[in-house]
Amino acid sequence: MQLVDISRSKIYRFCDKCCVFLAAVDILVFFLYILGCYQYFLDSTRIVLVNIGLYVTVLLMGTTIFSLVLAMFFHFIRRKLMWKRIIFNVSFFVLALFLMTFFIFILTWAD
Repeated sequence: MQLVDISRSKIYRFCDKCCVFLAAVDILVFFLYILGCYQYFLDSTRIVLVNIGLYVTVLLMGTTIFSLVLAMFFHFIRRKLMWKRIIFNVSFFVLALFLMTFFIFILTWAD
């Protein structure tokens, strides 16, 4: 049985790229919402932005959780813990948790 190196795994690199892309989209939606508050966007537009941000945040959390589970799976196979990747994924998870809390608060407050 041949062991797979996690740093060269296509699935893990794809998860990392998805995390970066989803975090960038999430932060962009967050700033568009903040900008919309100062530019007096319509309320319906801001609610749509919050809903988009919430869906992207759920995808980001799912991707980071999948990536962390994959890292732990490879850790048990290889007996090598990759701290940089774990810190990378945990930081994106904390960002997603903060943004999800913000979007849920705004969505609750808007109704």
